[in-house]
Amino acid sequence: MSLTVLRMAIDTLECSIGGRIRPHVEQVLDMWKLQAQEDETPTYSPMGGLDFAVQAQGSSPYRWVMKGDDATVRVTPSPKLPGASVRLSAKGLAYYEPAELLGLLVNIVADYLGPNEEPKTSRLDQCADVQGFDFGRLDGAQFVCPASFRPVYPNIDHPETYQFGRGKVVVRVYNKSRELRVSGKTWVPALWGSHPDYDPTQDVWRVEVQYRRDALVELGAGTPAEAFAMLPELMRYGLSWADLRIPNGSSSEHWPRHPAWEALAEATGTHTVLERTSRSASLGELAQIVAAVAGYVKSAGAVLDVYDFNEVWRILGNRACVRLGEDVDFAASVRRRRLQRLGRESS
Repeated sequence: MSLTVLRMAIDTLECSIGGRIRPHVEQVLDMWKLQAQEDETPTYSPMGGLDFAVQAQGSSPYRWVMKGDDATVRVTPSPKLPGASVRLSAKGLAYYEPAELLGLLVNIVADYLGPNEEPKTSRLDQCADVQGFDFGRLDGAQFVCPASFRPVYPNIDHPETYQFGRGKVVVRVYNKSRELRVSGKTWVPALWGSHPDYDPTQDVWRVEVQYRRDALVELGAGTPAEAFAMLPELMRYGLSWADLRIPNGSSSEHWPRHPAWEALAEATGTHTVLERTSRSASLGELAQIVAAVAGYVKSAGAVLDVYDFNEVWRILGNRACVRLGEDVDFAASVRRRRLQRLGRESS
C-alpha cells in the first residue's frame, strides 16, 4: 500500500512542575491579571524569550494563566498542588525541538517558583499525518480496541473522525484537511509542504495517540526525558492499542492487520512492543480473586457432595475446559481480559 507519512511528531505536551510561588511574583501576577480585567484584554508580557499574555481569568485550580502561541503556563499558590503546569502547543512543537521548548519553560517557571522539581508528564499527544489512504471508507468495527467508548463523527455514514477511549489512552483518526478548512491553521499545510510527496489536492488524515499521566507512568514515560527517549515505541503502542484490522473469521483476535496500519507502524522505526506495568487496583487484588475462587470450590464441593479438595479441583478443571471450548485460544482470551482491565478507565 502506498501510504505517505508526511509528518510524525508530538502534538501536545503537558507537564507539572513542583515548587512554591515567590511572594513578590504573586503580587506582580495579580497586578497583571487585574490590568487584564480592567482593559478587558490580556496583558502582554514577554518572558524568557517567549511571548505571553496574562489572562483576565484563571483556570481552576490555577489562579494565573499566561498564554502564548508556543505554550501556556498556569501557576497556583496552593501548597497542595504542583506550583505550575506548562502546556507546549502544537505550533510551538512544530518550530522548536520539544526538549528545547520545555527547557525554556522550565527556566521561566524557575523565575517564578525558584528551584523546582523535575517536570512530570501529565499528557502527551502524538500525531501522524498521512496521505494515500481514505480512512473515511472504513467501518469503525475494524478497529480492535479494549475501549467501549468509540464514537464516530459526524455519523457512521459519513465518518470524518473515529475516536477510541476517553481516559488514560485515547486514539483518534480524523480528516485533518477538513478540520483545517474550519480552523484556518495555514502553518500546518506549510509543514506538510516540506515533504516531497505531499499532494495539496488530496486530503490528509491524522492518526493521534493521546496519553494521560497514569498510562505514561505505566509505560515508563512519567517524565519528559523518559517520554522523549521512547517516542517511536509510544506511538507504536497506541497503534496496537487501537489496531486497524481486516475482518476475517469470527474472532477479531486473529484478524490480520490492515496494510495501512502496518505501514504506519513501520514508519515509527521501531518494532519494540511496550508493556504497561499496571497498578494492583487496575487488575484487581489477587487476594480477592483467590478468596472468590476458594469460595466457589467449597460451593462446588457441596453441590457435588465431594469432600476431597483435589477431586473437586479436578472436576472443576474438566468442566472449565469444556466451558471454554477446545477451539478457544486461552492465551488470547487472557490478553484480551488484561487489556480490558487496563483499559477500563480509558474507555
